[in-house]
Amino acid sequence: MADIATPASAGADIIVRQPARRYFVLGMLTLIYALNFLDRTIFNVLIEPIKKEFALSDTTMGLLAGFGFVLFYSLMGIPIARVDDRLNRRNIVAIALAFWSAMTLWCGSALSVTTLALARIGVGIGESAGTPASQSMIADLLARTTARARSGFMR
Repeated sequence: MADIATPASAGADIIVRQPARRYFVLGMLTLIYALNFLDRTIFNVLIEPIKKEFALSDTTMGLLAGFGFVLFYSLMGIPIARVDDRLNRRNIVAIALAFWSAMTLWCGSALSVTTLALARIGVGIGESAGTPASQSMIADLLARTTARARSGFMR
């Protein structure tokens, strides 16, 4: 007769690995969000040198730094969040990271105001894709841990 019970050590290994995986993913998403924040704000740190390089007015800089970015960040967030529900969120976060990083690089190598504006719009679109997918992944990964903690708290 074959013994089909799993050894105690195998069960313990699974229990140890699951929280480790959850917190690894959480750490990676936190790192990606930190890069998101860095890419978003690096333009604002360099406003004065950019303004002098292209001989731009304060109004134009305000449009590039604020409105051009925020408009597309806000508008694209909703349709991209709908796509997150249907496709692999991990891949969406990876593609978004690559896209907004490429757009940030394009901002740095822009030779005209038009190119700079298009790159800023691209950064906004790319970053709007990362946030909904990341938050959804975190909610799914930590839902079981939170539910378990709540049930223990309520007893």
